[in-house]
Amino acid sequence: YYSEILERDYGDWGVYSPTGAQISAQEVQGVLLLSDVRGCFHGDTQALADKIAFECQPVVVMAPDLFRGLPWEEDSESKKGPGHNVRGENYEQWRSNHSDERVNADIRAAAATLRKQYGVSSIAVFGTCYGGGRALEAAVGWTPSTATDTVDSPPPVDPAACIAWYPTRY
Repeated sequence: YYSEILERDYGDWGVYSPTGAQISAQEVQGVLLLSDVRGCFHGDTQALADKIAFECQPVVVMAPDLFRGLPWEEDSESKKGPGHNVRGENYEQWRSNHSDERVNADIRAAAATLRKQYGVSSIAVFGTCYGGGRALEAAVGWTPSTATDTVDSPPPVDPAACIAWYPTRY
């Protein structure tokens, strides 16, 4: 698929090639991709991350696992009927297992990792549905009122840009 689009003419910008030009670390941007309830390992989320990374070079895309391996997956054959997952939880029960405090801390930790480990100069937060709501919260620096900042807690995200694609609960 990509073999046909790697060599493209950008008019006045010249021709882009897979080898590209050498760039400094100060020019590398970061994108924090916050997924919908299906999680960061869903094929659609991974395809979006790949597309952003490819089309927006040089960029580092990180999609943190906000649900820690337990995304929402409706089980049509659940003993409790439609609208429940394999553990028998309805959506609201499942969502209550992922507290705002913990999700907020995970997002802040992911942004800190992008800055420290990958040396990005700025971060854009991109969220879809559930992640869109979390992206809006990160953009304004919101933290849950019950959260306690300690010496070890990650700093706020402080994004350069925010994209909230169909944010839920707003």
